[in-house]
Amino acid sequence: MSRRSPSAVAAIFAAISLAGGTGCAHYEPLKLDPAESATALESRSLASPELRSYLETALGHALGQWPLPSWDLQTLTLAAFFFSPDLDVARAQWARAEAGRVTAAARPNPKLVFTPERAEHLMGNPSPWVATVALDIPIETAGKRGYRIEQAHALSQAARLAIGSAAWRVRSRLRDALLEREAAIEKSGLLSERVALQRSVADLFQKRVEAGAASRIESDPARLARERAVIEEAQGKVAITSASAAAAAAIGIPLDALDDAPVSVSLDAPPGSNLSAKQARRRAMLERGDVRAALAAFVASESTLRLEIARQYPDVHLTNQYSYDQADEKWSIGFTIDLPIFDQNQGPILEAKAARKQMLAEFDAAQQGALSDVDSAWANAQAARDGVQAAQRAAESARSVLDRVTLAVDAGAIDRVEAGAARIDALDAGIARIDARLAQARAYGALEDAMQLPFGVDLESDPVRIAASAGAVAAAAPAGAR
Repeated sequence: MSRRSPSAVAAIFAAISLAGGTGCAHYEPLKLDPAESATALESRSLASPELRSYLETALGHALGQWPLPSWDLQTLTLAAFFFSPDLDVARAQWARAEAGRVTAAARPNPKLVFTPERAEHLMGNPSPWVATVALDIPIETAGKRGYRIEQAHALSQAARLAIGSAAWRVRSRLRDALLEREAAIEKSGLLSERVALQRSVADLFQKRVEAGAASRIESDPARLARERAVIEEAQGKVAITSASAAAAAAIGIPLDALDDAPVSVSLDAPPGSNLSAKQARRRAMLERGDVRAALAAFVASESTLRLEIARQYPDVHLTNQYSYDQADEKWSIGFTIDLPIFDQNQGPILEAKAARKQMLAEFDAAQQGALSDVDSAWANAQAARDGVQAAQRAAESARSVLDRVTLAVDAGAIDRVEAGAARIDALDAGIARIDARLAQARAYGALEDAMQLPFGVDLESDPVRIAASAGAVAAAAPAGAR
């Protein structure tokens, strides 16, 4: 070798370093402007063209008319999936877990050590340079990398399933708000009609008092009933606004954006809601998002334990060293290994075993919780269905009484006060029927929540699972474009 050999070695070292740096990631700033974000939120609309593209992707067919002439629970649920910040957070957490799979699959880099020296005052004119180049190649043993990959994959699955759970919570809030809104709207007309009837009855009593045919004591109940009817009418209007605001918040749009959209939601029992308690239990205990996430967490704990057990066995470092010592060239090959004398990784192994036992207990708790939720919700749904039937019979009975009273009024057998009271009773029965239908809809909604699956929908077309998949979710536009 020439006297410039150490310089050549240094050049090689620099070239290797440069080659390694070419694959490095570079920082890219991400703009966050609060004022711009606020403007984007205020301008959200159900007429958004990006929303249309998302709906067509999720539904699997083109939409003939846009904006939609009528929105229902399914389409508004998909709109909520598009706009919801809760799902954005869950998707970001999944992306982070997916990045963890890349980290887990990474192989350890070799190390290159270059130590040049220069000796002075040498006798006989030898080369003044002493240079050593060593290459350290780590070799993982006992399958550690494979266990890391399995662990990261299970954690990614758990994060993906968390998207489904977040999506279900969004759907649940939206469904409840829409049901409250629909019931308030249906009751609004009846409440207004009852106010008019109560006023009419109160006026008739007032005329009787003025004519000396009745006392103030007899007329006061009618006057108080009129005031209560006015208050309930006002409360009904507040209920519409409050439920509309809750629905808009669940979707992630301003309130006026929902007010401009025609919405059709039914308070009747949903199709497919007549499943047995056993069917509901099996769906919940096997398919519910939190149960499946708990299963994924248990699988991850299994991989963690296997990884910690593998770490009992030390990794091997192969070393290949070249020395240039004052014109003499020397080569050496060897290895280094940690001796597991004082620490055999017993502490982390015990922690991993305890964590696995905890994950198993959490899975059992998740299944037990699903079972209890279904049993309670199913019983409440049956009771609510019986309540609707009783309210229906009461409304039919009140209508029958009103028909007879109407005939009696026409025949002059009774006066208008009694006829007004019969009409009010019929209205009250109608309002009670709406309340019973709302209670039934809530109960069936709670049963859906217990299963985390809509009635009448198979697993493949479940919109919540669509939201948790990589297909329709990835089609969502950036938040600034929504």
